[in-house]
Amino acid sequence: MSHALDAIFAELNANRLFHIDIGPVDPSWHRLDEALQSDWLAQKYQRFATDYPGLDQRGQGAFAVGRVSYIFATILAACDLSLGQVPPLTSTNLWLREEDEQLRLRLTSVDLAAVSSATLREMLINLMSAFIGPVKTTSRLNAAAQWRLISDSVAVAWQMVGRTLNNEAEAEARAMDILAAEPSPLRNKQTGFTRVSVWVPGKDQAPVQVEQSYRIRGGCCRLYTADDRDYCATCVLLKPEEQQQRLQQSLRQSLSA
Repeated sequence: MSHALDAIFAELNANRLFHIDIGPVDPSWHRLDEALQSDWLAQKYQRFATDYPGLDQRGQGAFAVGRVSYIFATILAACDLSLGQVPPLTSTNLWLREEDEQLRLRLTSVDLAAVSSATLREMLINLMSAFIGPVKTTSRLNAAAQWRLISDSVAVAWQMVGRTLNNEAEAEARAMDILAAEPSPLRNKQTGFTRVSVWVPGKDQAPVQVEQSYRIRGGCCRLYTADDRDYCATCVLLKPEEQQQRLQQSLRQSLSA
């Protein structure tokens, strides 16, 4: 099983968004709960402020919690959907450091276990709860807004991994099982999935209908506060009809690329 996990980590690392591995740590590594009490979040905020000039303070917090929760959810989704088992990610067994502007994560040991949706939910809540207070204090982004962003990350992480594995429908169902339980800070009425269809010319120029599933947001990343930026196509602040139009436009653009 360790070889299978190594293969999953290698595939995840290929996308360059982050790097995860298993091994010993030295003083250059910081345990997640300790990193959250350092200037690590401030460094993340500065990076997003540089990448998106004008992004407001709450937007910087939104990007930070959204990005990190997406990374954690992607790791769990890849293991869950590929192996049927996941490593126990917690704020006290996950170590990190920044290297060449890339977040590097390390587990010192791994005991894989098969988990239910309820267990995954509890793991995600416990893991991300460590962020809520520090992000609220440093960016003024309230807890409810953060949990909505975390739920959005869970939904799209399972969806994207499922799409890669040609198992998108089952992956989306798993995500909703994780998010839908009540009471839970991950539950909201908006986060979910929608199918969008467009007609495009086929090989013989005859119209062909193409359909794509999209994650619908329950939270807002506040990208619109940055200079010359607009709402995301899936933004919770858009009216449903405008959201649908933007998603159709996005699908057409992806097909013509």
